[in-house]
Amino acid sequence: MDALNMAAEHLIGQPVKHSAFGHGTVESLSGNVVTVNFSQGDKKFIYPDAFKSFLRLEDEEGREEFNRLMEVRKRRIEAKKEVVREKEETRRKFRSKKLVPNSQAVFNVSEEELKESTEREWAFTGRYQSGFSEGRARTAGRIKPNSLCMLTTLGKSEPESERQLRGLFMAREDFYGDECTDGQVDAHKKYRLLLSPENAFRIWDAVDEADMPKRFGGLHFRYVSENSALSILKAVKEKLGEEHSEFMDEFIKYYCRLNSITITKK
Repeated sequence: MDALNMAAEHLIGQPVKHSAFGHGTVESLSGNVVTVNFSQGDKKFIYPDAFKSFLRLEDEEGREEFNRLMEVRKRRIEAKKEVVREKEETRRKFRSKKLVPNSQAVFNVSEEELKESTEREWAFTGRYQSGFSEGRARTAGRIKPNSLCMLTTLGKSEPESERQLRGLFMAREDFYGDECTDGQVDAHKKYRLLLSPENAFRIWDAVDEADMPKRFGGLHFRYVSENSALSILKAVKEKLGEEHSEFMDEFIKYYCRLNSITITKK
């Protein structure tokens, strides 16, 4: 129950003035209908909207408190409308941007970076090592809300085939790599997952051998195809088993919807 509904309980018996009917008394309140008794009979109004224009509390102190509550209500309604507008703008922006192939990203992280990414809910694209942009965060122009970001680790002396998948997340709904200057790829609030050491597995076992890069070199992330990312998601679902099956089905459905991939039913 919000403050205005709570305040309504104290309106019964309060004197009010109407712009046309004159002085009256609040008789009852049922749901969003307030009944006021005037000399010419009872009149019903919508609560609390009628107090914005037609009705005025006679008690000055009570009127000021009621007006304050109305202002709070107004700001709350505007805040909700703003959230709706922002969501619609996010959807419009995504629809207007053409999907590009190979926009899924595999990140090469250390154990320390893995922990930091998990705590801060983003992955870092790394920095340019030479040239005009040396020291600046790498751009990730292909990463958009449809991108699956996979956090992986690899021992210094291990071949690329041993790369371990340790975590994954969809990019946040309003993240666009071509607008990002700090190299922080923000994670989706729901579609993200950290794999325990027991559930970590060799990521490239889930894709065709041709899709496995020979090496990362000095790069902090590499792009892979939409089909490769989908295969990895399915491998995660199989690895986690029945306990996480429902969540992974939702995860995969979300990924496929944003990447215009048709899910074939067996």
